[in-house]
Amino acid sequence: MSTYSFLIRRVLQALAVVLLVTVVVFCLLHALPGGPARGILGPQATASQIAAFNHEQGLDKPLPVQYVYYLNQLVHGDL
Repeated sequence: MSTYSFLIRRVLQALAVVLLVTVVVFCLLHALPGGPARGILGPQATASQIAAFNHEQGLDKPLPVQYVYYLNQLVHGDL
């Protein structure tokens, strides 16, 4: 086994672990009671504030689209 194939295998394994961790964190955020908006805004947030936050953050879109937005924000450090 050459060094290059070893390094490529390790990089691919690291990417798989990072992808798995982001999926787990994304699922945990959505498992919060009231969703991510309630977890971020707190229990005192009104329904209109939660709806505005959900629309602003793209949380009113399908989950795969939300995950892509989440990854984009994660890469840009804009969480």
